[in-house]
Amino acid sequence: RYFRRARILATLSTMSVSGMALNIRSSTESDTFDLAGANVATIHSTITNAFSEPFPISHMVRITFVTGGGKLCRSKYDDGAGKAVTSSLRAIGFVEDHGASCVPECSGMWKMQHDTGKNLKTIVVFPKIIATSEESSAGNGDGEPSSEPLLDLESPDYKIAVAGFTTTFPRMLSSKCPCWSQKRNAALSLEGTLSILKELNDKLMSGTPLEDNEQELFDATCTDDIERKLSYIRSEMGTQLEAGNITFGERKILLEQVNLRIDFLNQNIKEAVDNNQPGKERKLRAALDKVKARKKTANSITPKSTTVRLKHQAEIDAARLEARPLNALEDSCKGRLMSLKETQATARRDEINAQIIELEKASMGWFEELDEFLKRVEESRREGDLREKAAAKRKTAKSSTAASARGVSSRGNVNVGGKGAWSTASSKPVKKYVPTTTPAIARIGAGATKKKNTGSSGLFAAMMESDSDSD
Repeated sequence: RYFRRARILATLSTMSVSGMALNIRSSTESDTFDLAGANVATIHSTITNAFSEPFPISHMVRITFVTGGGKLCRSKYDDGAGKAVTSSLRAIGFVEDHGASCVPECSGMWKMQHDTGKNLKTIVVFPKIIATSEESSAGNGDGEPSSEPLLDLESPDYKIAVAGFTTTFPRMLSSKCPCWSQKRNAALSLEGTLSILKELNDKLMSGTPLEDNEQELFDATCTDDIERKLSYIRSEMGTQLEAGNITFGERKILLEQVNLRIDFLNQNIKEAVDNNQPGKERKLRAALDKVKARKKTANSITPKSTTVRLKHQAEIDAARLEARPLNALEDSCKGRLMSLKETQATARRDEINAQIIELEKASMGWFEELDEFLKRVEESRREGDLREKAAAKRKTAKSSTAASARGVSSRGNVNVGGKGAWSTASSKPVKKYVPTTTPAIARIGAGATKKKNTGSSGLFAAMMESDSDSD
């Protein structure tokens, strides 16, 4: 229903195109269109009407849409402007390619960019053009459609099928498929390729010649090579299982497979008993014992949250380290207008975050389940957050230590270890103040010998003593 609606909109666009959509389709050179003030519905209608049909030109052009920006212009754009553009493009058959450029080979592609100089978010579209559509419909030039390969030559399915077993395959499996679930899916892919090759063998045995695309795959690999690869993958999966390097999701998949295998073997054993086939029964029971042992091993394993770090984890860590002070800068600027330098730093932070996302996407391995990949990304982000908190804690502790060294404490201004008059932590003993004269009440019973004083102070003391004697 969703794609049917997209086709209806495409049909309507050929009948009536106006407004911004007409200006876009009239472009014969690269142009930029600002989506400020446009809502999601308007953007969806404009993109669909503009790009549903090929442009009537023979050369490629770049159509750029401004969908957002920094704090100074963010309010001009709808929050869903970028998403509306990309979803509309996907609905009419466009694909995202970060390496797309203004060449005819990139017809029907788009990519997202961030103009750090102007602090603007843009989406660049390379429309479908008449020349590319005519070339694709022409086929091989004699009116016959061109034959596509049975397996995409750039796909992991093809690369793992044709890789040399003794030279490339083991190393490729280790680097491209490190997770247990990736090895499992790689084995499923090879099983599919093996069935295709057996069909081609049967076709040749019947005397039917192969098509060009069939012959290409048949010459690139063989059934014996595929079977050796399958045996090697299953051995590696067993080694990884015994080492306990599986996740919770992978163990769940494994147990489901084992239970299905147990049910299948039990059913076959029952049929062998009913048909009085003791030899077959013995083989099936031996296979059943092996499967049950595998189930016992799987149940005894403590799964891990993740088993393999992201491929570009080192680059991601470096980018997060660079963004750390920029994040603190934005937090400190809340509630006030940022300077030009601060605005540029914030734009750099946004660029780094976009770079981190691209590195995360590029870390997805061959044949990897999306759920398992997202778990690895979440674990990477969690570790990054923990490092951020640890760094902030170390910074706070360092600041407290420096403040204490400067004499700042909760009890007041104390010069710790200083030489000033207010120092209380000096290594030298503190001298007490002793008055020059001692009151008479303090001398009673003291038993101390009084030293004879000289000068005016001694005369004053003698007068006090004579007064005391008279009393």
